[in-house]
Amino acid sequence: MHTTFNLTIAQTGRLSSTEPNLQNIPIRTELGKNIRTAFVAEKGNVLISADYSQFELRLAAALSGDEDMINAFNRDADIHVETAAAIYNIKAQEVTKTQRSSVKAVNFGIMYGLGPHALSQSTGMSFGEARDFIKRYFEIRPRLKNILIRCASRLTNRGM
Repeated sequence: MHTTFNLTIAQTGRLSSTEPNLQNIPIRTELGKNIRTAFVAEKGNVLISADYSQFELRLAAALSGDEDMINAFNRDADIHVETAAAIYNIKAQEVTKTQRSSVKAVNFGIMYGLGPHALSQSTGMSFGEARDFIKRYFEIRPRLKNILIRCASRLTNRGM
């Protein structure tokens, strides 16, 4: 059995898996654990599980050369907490769930053109707060901003 990874199916732009959708098999419940026992490799073969956790962010960090992001991933740190601490100018252990959640929305959303309107709707921030938040985000991630601008420019120049 081989899943199919799709690059353009999910509305969010994220990678998805179909035939079968292996991403939606629960892992933390007893039912999920039982379902996973149905996957057995043929004799002489092995099953490999690969987690592409935060794939877009890891790729963006590498492409942009953002050393802070790269170092956070290499330390296996929570990139959302690390980014929130930088944006709010606080220690990582002081980051609240709300702060982390807002940064997570931006960390992933920014890859897909998230703007202040969408951020304000998804987090409850005012439009002005969301605009300022994105501005602060790009102040701590200037290399990421540059790579996103370059990618957008290339798409625009190709008529996309």
